[in-house]
Amino acid sequence: MLTGVQPGARTQVQAFGEVAFDVSARGKYLPLCEWLMNFEHTLGQDATVTEFQMRAADADRQVALTLKVALYRPLQPPVAGK
Repeated sequence: MLTGVQPGARTQVQAFGEVAFDVSARGKYLPLCEWLMNFEHTLGQDATVTEFQMRAADADRQVALTLKVALYRPLQPPVAGK
């Protein structure tokens, strides 16, 4: 099902650190949709799908999807006196 994960850039978004990933997967439509719906359970509410593309694949009535996932973590405040 999962065919690739490529780490992307790390950036700062307001008070959060953002880490992006390019994710690709391939499979039958319903199991792939279930896998995608489980993202919140797997990654928690700190993850967001920022781009999504699904297309028909050539073999066995499968679909291929690509998406960008961004993970957000609060930045640590600076320690006083440093």
